[in-house]
Amino acid sequence: MKTNLKKSIALLVLCFTAMAFNQVQAQTKYGFATFEKFDTEKETYYLVISDPVKNWFSSLSKQEREDWQTDFRTSANRQAGFELMPSYDKPVPYNGEYEKFSSLSDCKASIQDVVNEFKKKKGGYDKPVKVIYVNLNRY
Repeated sequence: MKTNLKKSIALLVLCFTAMAFNQVQAQTKYGFATFEKFDTEKETYYLVISDPVKNWFSSLSKQEREDWQTDFRTSANRQAGFELMPSYDKPVPYNGEYEKFSSLSDCKASIQDVVNEFKKKKGGYDKPVKVIYVNLNRY
C-alpha cells in the first residue's frame, strides 16, 4: 500500500512538473547589428546601425534573416547615396550576438552607447563621422 502511494505521489509530481515545463515560454531577446567603414573617396567614417531586432533565431527563418541583412544593406546604401555596403558585406551583430539583451530598453541604451563611442573614437581623426540608422521595424 505504501509503495502504491509513493508511486502515485511521484507520478503526480512528474505530471505537474511536465505541465509547468510546457507553460514556460522562451524569453524574448533583443539585439542589433552594425557596419563600420572608412570611405577613402569621401574621407568619411561611417557607422550603420540597426534598430533592435526581436528573437533573431527563434522567430526569424533563415530566409527572413537573409532578407533582413539585404534590407539593412539596401537601406544603408540608399541613405548614404552611394554603395557603402557592397552585396558581399554583412552587418555584424553587437558583441557577436543577435539575442544579447533581455529587455528592449537595454538594447536601445546599448545602441546609443555604441553610437556615442563611435563618434568619440573616430571624431578625433579630423575626418567627418556619419551615423546611418537603419530602421527596419522588426521588433
